[in-house]
Amino acid sequence: MLANPSLTKITEEFKEKFKKEIKKTDKKVFGTLFHVNRSLIRDIAIFLHDKGGNLTNILISDLGEKFELIYSYFFKLLKTNKYIFISTEVHKKAQIDSIELVFPQSKFVEDELSKRYGINFSRFTEEVEELFVAPKTLIPDGSELNITPLGIYNKIHLDNDYFYIQVENGKIIAISEKTGWLYRGITPLLTHKNLFEENLRITKKINYPISYHHNLAYIMAIEQLLKVNINDRVKYLRTLLCEFERFENHLLWFANLLFLLGYKRRYFSLLKRREEIKNVYRKYLNCTHLDELNSIGSIRDISQENLRTLKAIIENIFPLIYDGLYKIINKKYIRDQCQGIGILEKKEAWDAGVTGPCLRSSGINYDIRSDNPYLSYLKRDILKTWNVVTSNEGDVYGRTNTRLWEMKDSYNIIYKIITVLIEDNTKIKARDFSKTQIAANENVLIQLESPQGELLYYINSADRPGKKVLGSVYIATPSLKNYLALNNYLLKNNKESDFALIVHSMDLNFNDIDL
Repeated sequence: MLANPSLTKITEEFKEKFKKEIKKTDKKVFGTLFHVNRSLIRDIAIFLHDKGGNLTNILISDLGEKFELIYSYFFKLLKTNKYIFISTEVHKKAQIDSIELVFPQSKFVEDELSKRYGINFSRFTEEVEELFVAPKTLIPDGSELNITPLGIYNKIHLDNDYFYIQVENGKIIAISEKTGWLYRGITPLLTHKNLFEENLRITKKINYPISYHHNLAYIMAIEQLLKVNINDRVKYLRTLLCEFERFENHLLWFANLLFLLGYKRRYFSLLKRREEIKNVYRKYLNCTHLDELNSIGSIRDISQENLRTLKAIIENIFPLIYDGLYKIINKKYIRDQCQGIGILEKKEAWDAGVTGPCLRSSGINYDIRSDNPYLSYLKRDILKTWNVVTSNEGDVYGRTNTRLWEMKDSYNIIYKIITVLIEDNTKIKARDFSKTQIAANENVLIQLESPQGELLYYINSADRPGKKVLGSVYIATPSLKNYLALNNYLLKNNKESDFALIVHSMDLNFNDIDL
């Protein structure tokens, strides 16, 4: 790997090496898009891997008789927010090389694309249909053998998924995940419904704990297609609501952590605090859920009087919540239960493609709010109030501390934004785009740092004049990325009794995996 190359240099080397096979090159806001023949996909993956690139997603667009696959590669070590995208077209009955041997995290995405769209990825080795065909032949005589189905069976999650784990002498030695039970056809649905009214309602229901970020990502994508500009007050308000949702999501995560550890009194105490925050939404934001305030090109404003009252309330409630959690999390009996389990080393976190607090708790300083900024996060008055929180533990306790400090930063951002908005008298007007014609055959990509990690929306506008529908939509969720690390890195060699705690530490929403 190069010690400290530039993305420009890597791009030039790429062009030189594959110049005969590159069909077209497009410059995008978010990086460079190369159109190539599908036979080069594995060779290109090897080249970019050797240059320090990491596969972040495989995006898909349905072009009728064929699919367009777009492989996105990110170079964290280069300190850049630009990507290299490799685009190729595959006929629906054709075969394309798998890149699993280069980027192991691609296997899950390739399998999902095979199940959803019938794309045939060829691999060097045959697929193993069943993990536990003859388990006794794998275990030495006299050892304890246990194969157990475990699932998300408690109050922590509203959805369901399950794993088959193989246990020897109390430790997990193998795992087989079972997904697909929660598939709701969200992404195909978004290409058949009205892109203004109906799709806005659908994106609010994908993942309730981060529904505001899902809805916002979709809205920002449509605004790019419409070439709509929004004023600073709208940006500040959207940033404010993002941090409200981050604080609330982490609060619920901590409540469920304490429930898992058996501290039910503290669990109910935190749920009561969460309900207090919900009451603040109802009274001063005039909503039950934050996503109710969003609209394309605008947002429902908050009156100056309500902002002043809101400032006083959060100044009282939020520090109490943070201080209480800080005292609990730093108690010895909590540390003893969370330290040293579910360890994800720095290199493993990078290779596995995890995101959000799970990535930063393994020592990788990456946060889209800072590395690929949007809204008001890098405004001078806001930038001074927060930092990218990292830790080096890489275990359940490290992920716990990372979320705790992020709650403190969220409070600081919220408090500062409210202060700025109180002094701002800009008026926000409602805007209606329902009769606006959207540009045909345009691609947009939106990345947000949701409370659970990187949320990506990739949208291709349809080439159907007069129709208010999209051509294709691909959503890459933080749960999808973090889920991949469970099997390959986190669960193996840990105690069976720590299974639920390790899974919870990743803050997964299984509905987000089966979109």
